[in-house]
Amino acid sequence: MSQPDTVVPAQLIGKNELPTLPRNPSTSPAARPQLAPIRVDDLERMRQEFQDLLKTEVGDVRELGQELFQRIAIVNWSVEWNLPRWLAAESLTESQKRRLVVANVFGLGYVRLHDDRHDGEQTSWGRAAELRLEELLLEAARIEYRQLLGDSAWFWEQFDRHMLRWQQTIRSSSSWISGFNLDSISPTRLSDIGAPLLISCGAACMLAGNTSRLPAFEAPVRQYLAAAVLFDHLSDWQEDLAANRPNLFLEAMLAPYSGERDAASMLPAMYLALTGTEKVRRYVQLLLDQLEAGIGNAFKMSMRSFAQHLMALKDEASSSADLNLTRIEGMLAQAQNLLVSE
Repeated sequence: MSQPDTVVPAQLIGKNELPTLPRNPSTSPAARPQLAPIRVDDLERMRQEFQDLLKTEVGDVRELGQELFQRIAIVNWSVEWNLPRWLAAESLTESQKRRLVVANVFGLGYVRLHDDRHDGEQTSWGRAAELRLEELLLEAARIEYRQLLGDSAWFWEQFDRHMLRWQQTIRSSSSWISGFNLDSISPTRLSDIGAPLLISCGAACMLAGNTSRLPAFEAPVRQYLAAAVLFDHLSDWQEDLAANRPNLFLEAMLAPYSGERDAASMLPAMYLALTGTEKVRRYVQLLLDQLEAGIGNAFKMSMRSFAQHLMALKDEASSSADLNLTRIEGMLAQAQNLLVSE
């Protein structure tokens, strides 16, 4: 299961561009790691799974489900589609991997709908259709896991724990994000925004008969999720400010902030804060540090494909960072020229 479209979450691409460190200029494009695509067979299987799930539902639910599938069947969500194939890959059968993909993607759809509703986003199909589809998707994921793992008390404890941590983190986001600054980052708290994705780690460990290694399998996934959340808030700070949603990048740039907490007051303060590009670099370095740690931990767990995907994300983040910082510095230079000319 997954994080916001932003949790897990999102991917770090396909959105706005990101400010940070330069990529290694000696690395040729051909030698750079590539982002993992979604497998065509998985896409076709899930398309059919969605159709089967929705075939007896009323029109609004079917149409909303079809629209949702199109939203999540894109490369931005390739971690959520591929993670079940990367976890304990040599210990699982192809059938087990396929079924874990099914459970994970149903879970991804559920989390996307839930997060949209939490953010106050409206669809043209209405609240009743949204709630019905959420119910269908969550139950479909549960059924897939139950058929794979039965009534294992250990697994269902993991399932309930991650779902509860996710719900608690989302509900309390206004309070803890408002106190965020660059010196108080909690990667675990950040990754809890996408905690449902960790459920597949427990399922894979259970199927492989090695539950003692769960923390080691979860580590690179948590680090990916933390980086994805940091990037998501960096990309969306203007939209979040306009919608009065809590935003980590906004809080980090303004800390300490004691003014009125409305867009009219905070936007000018934010533009002033962005003149200190070193703060932007520090924020992005936090993001890159999480990806770097994830790469190392993925390699330790023989999750080579995941490590390569994280390397590609880090390369994308570093590349777009320079572009954004150059733009910020260019705007500052223009503003200074205007002041001098007056």
